[in-house]
Amino acid sequence: MASEENDPRDAAAHAGERSRRSATAKRVLAAAAERDDEADARDAAAEERDGEASKKAFLSRDAGDHDHRARRSAALDRLGSKSDRSAAASDRFQLTEDD
Repeated sequence: MASEENDPRDAAAHAGERSRRSATAKRVLAAAAERDDEADARDAAAEERDGEASKKAFLSRDAGDHDHRARRSAALDRLGSKSDRSAAASDRFQLTEDD
């Protein structure tokens, strides 16, 4: 009589579970990497907008509200990027939490 440890059906079930978990992990990691890349792009654009607004305000005698709005928008983009990076890190952590 075969023991439960050597049951081929049990081994196949475990292999299937590992395969599903691996596929899920790959999807989560890909999504996290994509969010990180998007955050990098938003940070670069925000930095450029902020720099242009700061330069314009520095060089102009009559800096308008537009410059302040551009800088505020850049700051909000950076905040969104930080949130995306935190979510991506959390997703990665949750993949290893059970291990």
